[in-house]
Amino acid sequence: MSHSQSGAVCPGGGRLDIVIDAFTRSTLENESQQRTMLRLSLEADPAQRGDLPLRQGRGIKWIDEALAPLETAMPESERQRLVLAVRSATGIEALVWLTDVAGLSSDEAIDVMRRSAQALLRSALADDAAPKAVAAVESLAAPDARRP
Repeated sequence: MSHSQSGAVCPGGGRLDIVIDAFTRSTLENESQQRTMLRLSLEADPAQRGDLPLRQGRGIKWIDEALAPLETAMPESERQRLVLAVRSATGIEALVWLTDVAGLSSDEAIDVMRRSAQALLRSALADDAAPKAVAAVESLAAPDARRP
């Protein structure tokens, strides 16, 4: 089973799942470069880290766009915390830990990252159980957007 077909998706979390699938696939396809950039970013002066080419926040932008329907459902500060939480659980840093430390295969690591993203979304929505959140999560579903 491929990582894009495994794992449970939070109801309404289709947009997020599509982004996480693409983001993690990109991370795997460029793993060597991603690991090098991670190492360089850890060695760089903190003031210079943002200038590194692969440390420009592309993943954050993708996740933010996926969660855009939540803009009217939760305070901006909470949505941004959700974006950052999802990104922290899904990038090269998480992949390195899950494969190198936890000993998971790449596919298993991708599945854990996808499940983590969905769990974070479910938790954020449970914290803000207002009717607006329910309507917003319904709009997160992206029918027919997934391809086998």
